[in-house]
Amino acid sequence: DSFIKSGKFQHEEYSLKGDASEEVWESRFTYHGFRYVKVGIHNGEAALKKIEVREIRTDLDSVGSFESSSADINRLQELTRVSFLANFVGIPTDCPHREKNGWTGDAQLASETGLYNFDPATSYSQWVDTLRDCQRPSGELPGIAPSAGWGYNWGNGPNWDGALFVVPYHTFLYTSDDSLLRKNYEAMRLYLDFCESVSEDDIVMFGLGDWCPPMGMKMVDGFFSTTAMYYGLVVMFAKIATHFGKADDVKRYQAQAQRIKDNFNRKFYNGDGVYADGGLTAQATPLYFGLCHDGEEKAVLQTLVSACEQCGCTAQFGILGAKYVPRVLADNGYADLALQFFTQETCPGWVNWLRRGAVSLWETWEGAASRNHIMFGDPSAWFFRYAAGFKHQPENPGWKRLSICPENLKALDFVRSEYRGYVSHWKRDNGVFTLEVTVPEGCIADVVLPDGTTHTCKAGSHTLCSKAPA
Repeated sequence: DSFIKSGKFQHEEYSLKGDASEEVWESRFTYHGFRYVKVGIHNGEAALKKIEVREIRTDLDSVGSFESSSADINRLQELTRVSFLANFVGIPTDCPHREKNGWTGDAQLASETGLYNFDPATSYSQWVDTLRDCQRPSGELPGIAPSAGWGYNWGNGPNWDGALFVVPYHTFLYTSDDSLLRKNYEAMRLYLDFCESVSEDDIVMFGLGDWCPPMGMKMVDGFFSTTAMYYGLVVMFAKIATHFGKADDVKRYQAQAQRIKDNFNRKFYNGDGVYADGGLTAQATPLYFGLCHDGEEKAVLQTLVSACEQCGCTAQFGILGAKYVPRVLADNGYADLALQFFTQETCPGWVNWLRRGAVSLWETWEGAASRNHIMFGDPSAWFFRYAAGFKHQPENPGWKRLSICPENLKALDFVRSEYRGYVSHWKRDNGVFTLEVTVPEGCIADVVLPDGTTHTCKAGSHTLCSKAPA
């Protein structure tokens, strides 16, 4: 009764006809995300004979799986898949129980996790069409799509609006289908024109930044994270222009990217390897986007590594840092340190959610809001990309030719992952790293073992060994 008095959130009422006949009722115009359900008879006499739960989601084919020697990693992978599917009902959403909105930031951050695990290309195409339809003549985009007019003045910005670029580009990289890039090319250009129009010395600030950091922690300067993403979108657009052979656009946007980079460093680099506030997101962001001036990368990386070690690899970041920090570490020789963010048990952290009984990913580290969100879901993509080693080649988009470069992660005894018919299965025994690779028919795998040795593997099964690095 107290729940009913508090409002009608996820609450439905049905009035029976009033005779003695059996009735069957099913909600037709909504769906609910829930862990528990309470059903009761409020007035009159009736008997509840059966409750049936139906799973409502887009029917996405599964193309990937991942397992390891770590029960926590395996559970985190399972919860990420559950959260992705629960948040894809026609469109990619933020949560299935509360807003059910097509938040663009959530979608772009989880797009690689989606593409490693499932085949959402067709659904992504339909949703990006909707996002493009929401674009104003000025180039401005809303933070949600579809939108009835909300989200243009709050909840958007490059880190969210970048879905117009990131989702089509990742779909192209993972599938080789460039139709989304082609259809949205002019919309992307229009958006970059809009960003330039509201910038001052190439610095932009509108919309959201490193959303949902730990409680009490201030987000890194919004000008910093927003301008970094603006730079990333300009660089990405120059790559897209290169793909389509648009030489004038390539020249223009490469020059624009260099200008943004120079002004970004002029404003946010403090010297001595420190950007902005020196936090994890601040240090990882320029490394992730390639924004550091030549020769400064090593100092910035060491500052990041020291900060990670000092905080015990607790998640001292929001949803942007949650993607940037572990990837930057793995890309620069610190994959073992990156893995600790996914295995340490204290709050804030992913495994802390598991210890507190999570059955899907949460919106905040403290668990005070939604408990079925996908925006912290990049760890699954990290597992495929670094632990299993599956990496797409920009020069060979799609999966017909794939790189397999697994990290020799000290905290794991084995990893077995499948992706679109490829299998990467490694184990370590008595100082020997053994990788079993399966390559599907008509495909090629460029394999790099942890000791640096390379192999070109054609269709079939291959067993490769190397000395496991200390």
